[in-house]
Amino acid sequence: MGTHFRKHTDKDPLCGFFRWGSRLFPITNSHICIVDGHVALGVLEQTLSNVVQRFESLRDLWDEKAMNGRENEIFKVASTTQTIAFDSPDFRRELMDFVAKSTPKGLLDYPLKLHIMHAEDRSRSCVHLGISHDLADVKSGNILLSALLEEYQRLLSPTVETSPHESAQHHDKKLIHAHLPLAQLKPNWYEGAAPLRRQARAYLEIAKRMSTRQRSRVVAAPVSRDIHNEAGDTDERNDFFHQTLPEALQGAILEAAKRHHTTVNTLFSAALVRYIASHQGNADSPAVYTMAVSLRKLLGDAYNDAFRSFMIDCRLRIPPDADTSKLLRSIQSEVEAIRQGGLELEVGRMENAIPLFRQPLPKALVYWIMKRTQGTNILYSNPGVVEENLDNFGSDSLPIREVAIFGCLVHPYDLMFLTPMVSGRLQLTVVYRRKVFQDIQQQFVSPFLRELDGILA
Repeated sequence: MGTHFRKHTDKDPLCGFFRWGSRLFPITNSHICIVDGHVALGVLEQTLSNVVQRFESLRDLWDEKAMNGRENEIFKVASTTQTIAFDSPDFRRELMDFVAKSTPKGLLDYPLKLHIMHAEDRSRSCVHLGISHDLADVKSGNILLSALLEEYQRLLSPTVETSPHESAQHHDKKLIHAHLPLAQLKPNWYEGAAPLRRQARAYLEIAKRMSTRQRSRVVAAPVSRDIHNEAGDTDERNDFFHQTLPEALQGAILEAAKRHHTTVNTLFSAALVRYIASHQGNADSPAVYTMAVSLRKLLGDAYNDAFRSFMIDCRLRIPPDADTSKLLRSIQSEVEAIRQGGLELEVGRMENAIPLFRQPLPKALVYWIMKRTQGTNILYSNPGVVEENLDNFGSDSLPIREVAIFGCLVHPYDLMFLTPMVSGRLQLTVVYRRKVFQDIQQQFVSPFLRELDGILA
């Protein structure tokens, strides 16, 4: 990678964990738009070239690619005979395979790729923005996607001059998104002996987790096979499920959050705890799961539009409780403890994991350690309200019909679900391993939503 970003990866575990982890697992976050109409490929390619200049890390890495004549590896195009829609399993499989094939194995080569699949009759387009988690979280990906839509519109407009000189002037007027090292964001985490204390605490926590039996692993109930999951048991690839929640359900969620004086995150977590309890060996054992917590919100409004990864994966252990109010309070208490001191401990665990990824240890050994220390195969992430306008692809003639946004699914997780609010509507998006969940609707979505209904009632 370029020198500007590379020099931060060792001292910035939120970057380094995923950068060096890319040797072992894919780290691409996905932002997918289904567009009515045909996106002009030449304009979009120029759009990408222009936009990366506004982001310090992307700009430096792009220039390195261009110097080696390899910038064409970043823009990928294919056509499809499948119906371009998220509810088409054949289209999703083709899209995910297309993305996976363009991502080389081993250490990440470049953090950004743009994949375009278009219908043969030009009636629809699918634009997949893939951006690696070492460089950007989901919110940062939304910022980049919004910039692409804005620049695409500018290039399409006949009233705007697009000569190289004027284009350069345009970029000069734009805010450059600087890369902010973690040591700059949280200087108290790096003062004096703080890093040593943090890593020592993390080693003790790792030893404790390695020896404990308190783990949750959701084993989905077997399903009857059909034509779409015939190869499910051996298929190593990922798939995703996506739906916009019905308005009545969204209204009930928001009303319940007010009634219980809690957050939407806590309501979804409570449903997850009860789902896990019904799918693990001992229903009375604590439900163990991971929640992605954003450091961005804790730092304040000044970092709303910052471009980097702010996400820290934190493990929660929540005892099941038939009393909904007590369950919600238990989750809130655990999350608050994480925010007060648990985040720094989790950062220490990320720091201590980096040497495992950099050294040539057997992959199976590293995976075993990660599985035992995390203690769960499910992760919940809520990107919150997507503030960027994703209604059309830079033009009213190119309305965006569906948007799916999800992060990378890394070991030891078999399933990650997200609940963003896009254009005022709550969504449920699930990315999962096909070999574990052959029928995601039957094995996760339906039972999870039933648990959520119970929480809301």
